[in-house]
Amino acid sequence: MKSCSTNTSHEKNGDHVHFVQKLLRSRRKAEALRWLLGSQPSRRRALGGFTGAKSSAKLVEELYAAGAVKVIAVEIKSKPTGSQWTEKLVMELPSDAKLRESIFRWCKRQGAKAGYSPEHDGGEKHLYLLLA
Repeated sequence: MKSCSTNTSHEKNGDHVHFVQKLLRSRRKAEALRWLLGSQPSRRRALGGFTGAKSSAKLVEELYAAGAVKVIAVEIKSKPTGSQWTEKLVMELPSDAKLRESIFRWCKRQGAKAGYSPEHDGGEKHLYLLLA
């Protein structure tokens, strides 16, 4: 259901960096916890695969607990009712090697469920997380 994305070859890593930069330039983005928990109850917010803000926030809290510096909800979509959702997150990675290792272990566990996970830490600044 969840997969972390990065690429290991230099050429593919460049593609990943450009892809993440494009997502981060989007106007439809926000820090994930603030976005999820900062809405009125009548205007539901959720991450893909979750039913609401509280269950979605638990996933984001897991990422922060694993060591993510920042978790950004990107390409946020809106319904006419005011509800919002996204299936895409970008995690800013820490520079500390142990924290990075913790995040990559988390991704590997998720990748085992989703079928994809980064093979190793290539020194990237961000990871892309797709929720489906």
